[in-house]
Amino acid sequence: MVQDAHIGSKQRYGIAAAIGCNAINAVGLSLSLPLLSVILNERGVSGLMIGLIAAMSGIATLTISPFASVFVHRFGVAATLIGSIIISAVSFLAFYFAQPLWLWFVLRFVNGAGLALTLVASEFWINALVAARRRGLVTGLYLAIQSVGFAVGPLLLAVIGPRGLAPFVAGTGLMLLAIFPALMGSGAAPITQTYPRRGMVIAFLLASPIATLAAFVFGAIEGGMNLLPVYGMQIGKGETIAILLAGVVALGNLILQVPIGMLSDRLDRRKVLIACAAISTVGALLMPASVDNAWSFFALLFVWGGVVAALYSVGLALLEGSYRGTELASANAAFVMLYSAGRLAGPPLIGAGIDLWHPHGFAVMMAVFPAIYLTAAALTWTSTKQ
Repeated sequence: MVQDAHIGSKQRYGIAAAIGCNAINAVGLSLSLPLLSVILNERGVSGLMIGLIAAMSGIATLTISPFASVFVHRFGVAATLIGSIIISAVSFLAFYFAQPLWLWFVLRFVNGAGLALTLVASEFWINALVAARRRGLVTGLYLAIQSVGFAVGPLLLAVIGPRGLAPFVAGTGLMLLAIFPALMGSGAAPITQTYPRRGMVIAFLLASPIATLAAFVFGAIEGGMNLLPVYGMQIGKGETIAILLAGVVALGNLILQVPIGMLSDRLDRRKVLIACAAISTVGALLMPASVDNAWSFFALLFVWGGVVAALYSVGLALLEGSYRGTELASANAAFVMLYSAGRLAGPPLIGAGIDLWHPHGFAVMMAVFPAIYLTAAALTWTSTKQ
């Protein structure tokens, strides 16, 4: 189990350090995702191929996540975070020097492995310290602050521009800055005292389908979000506006995560998840009708982005309400594995949709995933009488 953390200021300091680490890393990450898609699109790479390259991040996470609790147990949360951040930063910089397309697949895998460990370790750190009755609020706050980072990244890219070495240096430097909160908060990090048991990840997948399927759907949509700049250019938006669309989505995440998290602390989280899936489906279907009016399109992306992200935060809060220690770390790993499976499935399918249904295949495919989840979650809840 986790060694009891001192409550009060030390607890708050540890949570703040983990959230700050992820938020700073998110700035560099959100700068990198549209940058890579724009570069590949300018090279004439197809939407399907861009999606396949993005999916390598999901393959990496599926590969490394089952071992995340082992790394956390053996090296500690802070050391795991620092190592994973360095891997992510160095592999991102290497994209600038990588000319062969096959090398982009390799770098995406390495980069995805670093990001997976960062995600599992930081979320374990937060959930090990927070009280169950406030889990929805704190998880929502965590994603909201992370969304600040995701909103800043595209803005920086729009200022720096997607060409040359400068955006790669900026993204790498921002990722490396995330090391400092991890170092400063290392004294407040939780410690696991028992070695993780094998096979626990699969058990979590089977025991909590409503929660884990939410992670899958969000992963598919977030992975497909790499193609949002491509969709923006296909519907006639300029390059700068197309890049900024991801920032509008991230802003929705920022504003809506805390109120939705607070709501989930007061209501049945399964009902909140089903409602979010329904709104996500309708919002995606409304995209083609709103693209001609910039303000209505931005407003739709704002609301849609915030509600879609709540699938992750509320699903995570639902899954982890009753776990501690290595079980909590394994629950985090299970959730991230489903999230990453979605990131694996989503980009190539959404990319194929872009190729098949020009120009609105992106919107169509973005509606398919939450619609499937809405049906599956409702059926699962009814059949199990939960």
